[in-house]
Amino acid sequence: MAYLDNEIERRVCIDKMEIRALSSQDNPHQIVSEVSTLCSQAVHGALPPVTYIKRTLCQIRQINSSAPSNPLTITYIKISVKYSQTIDGRQFLEITLNQFKIGF
Repeated sequence: MAYLDNEIERRVCIDKMEIRALSSQDNPHQIVSEVSTLCSQAVHGALPPVTYIKRTLCQIRQINSSAPSNPLTITYIKISVKYSQTIDGRQFLEITLNQFKIGF
């Protein structure tokens, strides 16, 4: 049972690092050091090596901030909600059957 508790706490610790990486501009080493101080010693020992965690945090940031790939034809255009709404959440780009309508 203690193993399961440590595994859950380890996953929660890693999730906190990932959320912090997406919500701040702190460097990965700083995120790892600050979040890992909040974990118990047993969980700290069960975490992957710091280099792996730092690489994962960088990859998460890169995936989240990258733009969609270039489509081969107009039928392959897929625009996510992230790129079709204003900052305050209003829809400004409507896509219906490969026809685009821009407006507010």
